Amino acid sequence: MERSVAVKRLHKMLGPKFGYQIDPKALMHDEREAEKEQHQEAVTVRDNTRAELQRMRTEHMAKLEATDEYKAIQLKLEEQKKRAQHLAARQMARRFTVGTSNSLFFHVAAEGDSWEEIFDKLKEKKL
Repeated sequence: MERSVAVKRLHKMLGPKFGYQIDPKALMHDEREAEKEQHQEAVTVRDNTRAELQRMRTEHMAKLEATDEYKAIQLKLEEQKKRAQHLAARQMARRFTVGTSNSLFFHVAAEGDSWEEIFDKLKEKKL
């Protein structure tokens, strides 16, 4: 569906204060499915490192010293958090977002990878 046709249809469905956003970098459904395993693996690795850091923290509390190994694991955990967060954001992003605006807030009505998916979701919500 062309953007101009979709915009006219959205205007009829949501009213004059509708808005939309297009994210050309967002992954399509099949790309998200392919990356889902990487995201789950990154979360597992992050959680394991967090548990190891917590174990070391309890061991070193009695000594009141941070070893080089502990500092290295802290840096490793920060990197793993960033990677997991990046992959999570890619999993949640959608190509199209539509909704209404009241000059202060934008209320999302539907998100999807295509205009057809957007209209299907709006029909389900009966908007």
